[in-house]
Amino acid sequence: MTFSSYPAYTEDISVAGSLLRDKISGLYESIVKRERRWSDWDLASSWRILIKVDKVQLVDRLGVEPNVVGTLHVTTSHIIFRSEEGSKELWIANGLIGSVERGSLSAAGCPLIIRCKHFQVVNLLIARDKICQDLYETLLRCSKTVNVCELVAFENRDVAEDARGWARLDWAVEFTRQGVDSEWAENDLNESYRSCDTYPERLWLPVTANKTTLMGSCRFRSRGRLPVLTYFHKSNGAAICRCAQPLTGFSARCVEDEKLMELIGRANKNCDTLFLVDTRPMVRFLPVGFYLIALFPLLKLCS
Repeated sequence: MTFSSYPAYTEDISVAGSLLRDKISGLYESIVKRERRWSDWDLASSWRILIKVDKVQLVDRLGVEPNVVGTLHVTTSHIIFRSEEGSKELWIANGLIGSVERGSLSAAGCPLIIRCKHFQVVNLLIARDKICQDLYETLLRCSKTVNVCELVAFENRDVAEDARGWARLDWAVEFTRQGVDSEWAENDLNESYRSCDTYPERLWLPVTANKTTLMGSCRFRSRGRLPVLTYFHKSNGAAICRCAQPLTGFSARCVEDEKLMELIGRANKNCDTLFLVDTRPMVRFLPVGFYLIALFPLLKLCS
């Protein structure tokens, strides 16, 4: 590089820096703003507003731009600041609030600093001390949820619908829709949830499985989650069954559980292969896998 070309090179670097700065500024604005402008009615219909404060000043931390006056909405999901003329809008999810700091009252107002977990800092100026205190307490409550039912996901819930529990889904109707064949039958093994409190009362199991086999498998599996039918493919008779891992160690065996696995494999007349999918880590899976391969020659293991 010659000395005469050095100024031109410096100018190119300056232009590239300006373009990069503009791109970063545009990206930042697209993140902190929403293109759509919401009205108060839209906010009220979409989220429950916890507190609304007018004449809030959004302070520029660097002091380069003048304060922006607007309205602050604190909802069950977001903090939303919108300027009075609608030129600026700021959205912050409640889950991103890291800390909230309240300053002392001055002639300009009461400062409130919101520090977010993604390193964004929002400086607000509230005119009245009482309103600032209410806003401060509301933001603290939003940042540290004590009860999960206070989250936005639990709003607008139908209490009567929740009380239905397992009755939300009629398994008899569902398996009829799936076209379950005569190799599977409804079983009352879990009536009143006496065998497994995380399974529905009515279970679909191989029709050839007797109660002794089912109870033995139930005692062998964690929390009584024996293999039960969850999906049936009518066109080829394939079935998906789910269960929990065994309660005991690798060396233990359960004759009833082995029998039930064999009956599940025989329930599909169109295929002689039973696929066992184990989602546990490979280290814990391999000892059981070798044992099952020796037990069922036609078994294929997937992990």
